[in-house]
Amino acid sequence: MVRRAFDDTYLLLSLALVVPVLLAELIADEPQLGPMALVGASFLAVQAWLARPRAGLLRRLASRERSVLRLLLALAFVALADVLMRDETFRPTALYLPIVATAAASGVLPAIGFGAIATAAYPRPCSKGPT
Repeated sequence: MVRRAFDDTYLLLSLALVVPVLLAELIADEPQLGPMALVGASFLAVQAWLARPRAGLLRRLASRERSVLRLLLALAFVALADVLMRDETFRPTALYLPIVATAAASGVLPAIGFGAIATAAYPRPCSKGPT
């Protein structure tokens, strides 16, 4: 089972997204590690479930559709982490790049689509006002 997990590109991508977010949250001025750990663990659990060969209702989806779903979940995780993180010195928006790069491995259209979504999600203003 562990070997299959390390063979799954999307699970490895998910791990590469969760670890830096948790580390950044750990060293933040006002850490909110509990909610971020819960979101990160949930995201990894869903990706691990989707890595199973016959994941319940998703059996009918084609391989490309499953890939799109898993990449959309990764985009949602980074966007949620960006909203939950309250530290103005670090925003996890750079983590959109490996998601877009993974989408680009599937073709030009997924790269353009995921690049557009990531670009639209990027300019979120910081939630804290002037002090």
